[in-house]
Amino acid sequence: MVLKSHHPYEVFQRLRLPGNVKLVFIVRDPRDVAVSGMRYFYSDSRYSETNMLNRMLPDAVPFDWNSIGWSEYVMSYLNADMPHIKYEDLLADTENELKRVLCELDIGFQEDRIHEAVKNQSFAVAKARYQKTGDKRKLEHMGSGKAGSFRGTLSQHTINTINREMSAAMSACGFT
Repeated sequence: MVLKSHHPYEVFQRLRLPGNVKLVFIVRDPRDVAVSGMRYFYSDSRYSETNMLNRMLPDAVPFDWNSIGWSEYVMSYLNADMPHIKYEDLLADTENELKRVLCELDIGFQEDRIHEAVKNQSFAVAKARYQKTGDKRKLEHMGSGKAGSFRGTLSQHTINTINREMSAAMSACGFT
């Protein structure tokens, strides 16, 4: 069974998930998370950068389903016994990252099915699918599909704040 969620790990700790459910944590550079969140939550606001930063800091302003900052969110998953993938590594070498995690979870796979799944879920294919269905909201949120989009998007003040306030979690994930 596959679940996709942005919920904090504590939510999964409270649930009684069936034995066939495996959790895999995908972590993304918080500076790119800020850019993505700005597009998704605040696309029509001139204060999108400040608002998104406030959602991510250690004393995060509670919203929707999440009431903790990025660092606490990430560290709860990293401290749990589960595989994790850096989003940036997944972009760079999708097939091998998927194979690595499947092996770590002791889940068998067929090479050709991995290849086909990666091809069918590529950024270009997904974008074309949303264009065909006219899903403007998903198209607006997609951005460029590349790592490092914070460069040239976020102010230096926001980048410095994220680097300072989230440094321990960023370091634990290998973000510099």
